[in-house]
Amino acid sequence: MITELAGLPPEMTGFHIAGRVSATDYHDVVIPVVAEAVRTGVTRFLVEMESFDGMALEALREDLVMGIEHFSDFTRIALVTDIPWAHHLADLFAWLKPGDFKYFPLDGRDEAVAWLSA
Repeated sequence: MITELAGLPPEMTGFHIAGRVSATDYHDVVIPVVAEAVRTGVTRFLVEMESFDGMALEALREDLVMGIEHFSDFTRIALVTDIPWAHHLADLFAWLKPGDFKYFPLDGRDEAVAWLSA
């Protein structure tokens, strides 16, 4: 499930991921939030991944399409998670994405927000 993070500074948006990610998560949450962020000039992005139990095939497709469509829209991206493979996967793909990317442990969310705000 993906939910929008509340209480972030106005220059950023973000999501909390826990459990299995569905296509509905993308259609109802991710796509509208990202579209609004791009429309309003929000360029910093926080992804907080508490747990991950897989991703529906259509959700994966939506993620790829959105990633291509908004390839250079975000200047900074922070991944907040304690899942080791997520760090490794992010390292593999971070060099492809323009802008800055950094990951933080779950207890480092405040540090991630400060880095995104800087």
